[in-house]
Formats: sequence, C-alpha cells, structure tokens
Amino acid sequence: MAQDLEMTLGRNLTLGAGLLLALVVYCLFPGNVDWICDQPILIAKALEANRLNRWGELGIAGGNGTFYGPVPNFIYQVLLNITHDLVNIVVIKVVLSFGMILLGLWRISQDLELRKEGIFFALLSPLIYFYTRSLWDNVFLIPISAIYCSAIIGYLTKRRGSDFALAIASGWLLFNIHLMSLIILVPGVIALNLVCLTKDKHRIATFFLIQAVFGLLSIPYLKILLLAKTLNPYGRPQWFAILGSPVLGARLFGYLGFFEYFTPNFFASLTNVARVGVLILFILSSLGPVCFLLGLKRLLSNQNGFPLAVRWFFISVLIMTVLTSLKMRLKAHPHYMNASWVVYFSIFWKVYSDEVKKRKSQAVFTVYAASLCLFLCVWIAYIEKNSGDRGLHFGPTLKNQIEIARQLPKLNPSDKLTIVVEHFSDFPQRLTVLANIYGMAAEPSKQKRLIYSKAAPSAEIGLVSEEASK
Repeated sequence: MAQDLEMTLGRNLTLGAGLLLALVVYCLFPGNVDWICDQPILIAKALEANRLNRWGELGIAGGNGTFYGPVPNFIYQVLLNITHDLVNIVVIKVVLSFGMILLGLWRISQDLELRKEGIFFALLSPLIYFYTRSLWDNVFLIPISAIYCSAIIGYLTKRRGSDFALAIASGWLLFNIHLMSLIILVPGVIALNLVCLTKDKHRIATFFLIQAVFGLLSIPYLKILLLAKTLNPYGRPQWFAILGSPVLGARLFGYLGFFEYFTPNFFASLTNVARVGVLILFILSSLGPVCFLLGLKRLLSNQNGFPLAVRWFFISVLIMTVLTSLKMRLKAHPHYMNASWVVYFSIFWKVYSDEVKKRKSQAVFTVYAASLCLFLCVWIAYIEKNSGDRGLHFGPTLKNQIEIARQLPKLNPSDKLTIVVEHFSDFPQRLTVLANIYGMAAEPSKQKRLIYSKAAPSAEIGLVSEEASK
C-alpha cells in the first residue's frame, strides 16, 4: 500500500510539474500573437464602451452581417480596466483560459475515467495553443466549452444538480459569445432535459426555473438577432467541408493544414535538411489524427466505452455540426471547431486511455507527444525569428505592430503615412487602435512609409522616411 501511495504521489507530482511547464510555454513571447481582422475592432469597441462608462451591447459583426454576443466585449472591458497593455492582457487571458481548460478536462477525466495525462495532448494541440493566445471573440468558446461539456457529462453520468445549473450558466455565456456555440448548445440542452424528464422528475420544476432565468437573460440578444434577420449562408457550398466536417476534427491533433492556414510561408523559410526534419515530425504527429478517426469509428459502434447518454450527446454534436455547416455553407476554417473541440478531444482521449495501457502503445504515444512538443517549439521559434508571417491569417506580430505604434501620434496616426504593406491596406484600423493606446510621437513633419523591413519570409515591419525609400 505504501508503494502504491508513493507511485500515485510521484505521478501526481510529475503531472503537476508538466502542467506548470505547459502554462509557462503558453505564456512565452506573449507579444508574438496575431493582431489582424477583428481583434482591433473588438478592442476599440471595449475602449469606447469604457470611455462612455457603460457596458457594450453587442459584439462585432460576422462575415454575413450577424452581430455576435456582448460577452467578449465585457471581458475585454474588464481586462482593459486592469491594464491598457495588450501584451499583459494576452498573459492574463492565457492564464485564465488555461485554468478553465484544465478544470473542465480534469472533471471529464474523473467522470469518464480517462487518464489525466491525456490532458497534455489537448494542450499540445497547435489550434488550442494558437487560439488560446489570440485576442479575438470566438476563442473564448474554447475555455468555456470545456466547463460546459464537463457539466453536461457530469450531469449525464452522475446526475449532479450543480452540473445542470453549471451547464445552463456556461451555455448562456457560450451563446452570448458566438453563434457557433449552437453546435453544442442544442444537443446539450436536449440531452439535459431528456435525462431530467426520464430519470430526475423530482427536479423538473427547479431545472425549468434555472433555464427560464437564463432564457430571460438571453432575450436582449435574441431580440437583436430576430430583428436583424442577417443569419444568411456564406457563398457557395464546399461539400467536403460540410459533409466531412466531423472528420475535420482530426486537425486538432496534429499539423494537418495548420501551416498552410496560419503560416503559409513556413516551409519556404526552411533549408532542405530542415524540411526533411519537419517531414519526419509531421509523419510522427499523424498518430493523433489516426487515433481520432479510430475513436470516431468506435463512437458509432457498440464497443465505444462511453456511457450511453454521453455517447449520444457526442453523436448529436457531430450531427449538429453537419447540419450547421449545411445550413450556413461553412468553409473548412479551424475556428469553427472552437465550441465543439472538447467532444472531438474526448473521442481521441478515450482511445488513448484504452490503448496506452499496453507497453507498445506507451512508446508510440510518447513519440507522438515528443513530435508535438518539437513541432510547437519549431513554430514558436519561426514566429519569433520572423516577427510573424506574411500570410492572411497571421501577419506581423502584435509586439512588432506596437513598436510601430509608439512611433506614431495618438491623433490622426495615418496622417503623412504611406502604407505599402498588404495587411495594413486590408485592415487599416490595426495601427489606429494601437496608436491610440501606445502612440507618443509628435505630429510627423515628413511623410513616412510603412514597409516590410526585412526580406521574405520575414513579416517584420518598419517605418522609413519617404525619401529614404526611394
């Protein structure tokens, strides 16, 4: 017994040290995050709401004109009252998100009897790493959905009333963050009520009251959605992205499409020898997607190992994913999984927990984990070296853009500034928002030009005088 206790203590200490190290990695180079598209608009809305001393009423408008919920506004308003330094906000956001992800997955590991070491594979996911650090709205779905799914699973397996209340409360937050949350909200609420009606009838009144309260709190946002009538489909349908949307969850567990989407210039920056090394890492990291696909197959069989109610909740989420993709003609963008990622991860996690008990499998999963660690280190080094990437979904890092903003005046930062960097031509508000926070220069006396200061693939930008650039 003493030996077993010593082994358990040793495993817990190792697990705790590993999780602390993972948090440190997440907090490294906090200025090396993307600052593009909607992030400046979000921060500008939060700053304006704070200036007017009121809570923001709506989030940003989506690609089809639909306004998203106000919760991200609220969060950034609070964070901006703590600090106006966006790099500090990245750190605070990472720590809070990391804690919520860890809490949610820890609860799931207990209720579904999954191995706690498997949590590392979620933290090593390049998508979870990237989006947890990004100053966007959709990314708040990641930590809160971890709490939501843990509450759903907790109620379905243990019938804890506190989990029912937690699921409804966190579900309200998800709905008021982004409408992609409907992918897990609809199946989750249906599952909760079916179990309540069949096995928890004595609590029906209490649970109905909880749902009614949060339903009333959702009326202001629902009213805006119904009156706006802008929930229209996107462009032409991409049938694989629609019908194969559950399979696309494999991207959570490796680097399938990751570089092409976020840093398309990554491979061009490598030497021939480095490309061979990256190819080897890519092959080794393919175990994760394979395990997920195996778990997906098991989920549809009778030998999947999940409790029946949990299994059907997961299947319902996958069906809802296809239906939502079909209705909205969604593309294969990875952020569309930010609400449902816990379901995909749990499917993988079950395979890992079952297979890692075998000695040979332990070695294979160790190699897989090592490949993810090395890949993440390589990518972090690439971003640090090149100050970002020139691709559409990253651009120059926030840190680099802040350096430029410090050289601009707070008022009229674009005056006498010629922009020849494509990213800023597409999203000019990026420098305006940063200049209003960090700008300290006097009004410029000469025309300046914003350029890439180094050769490709570097994304580093700089300011030079108009005469010097000619």
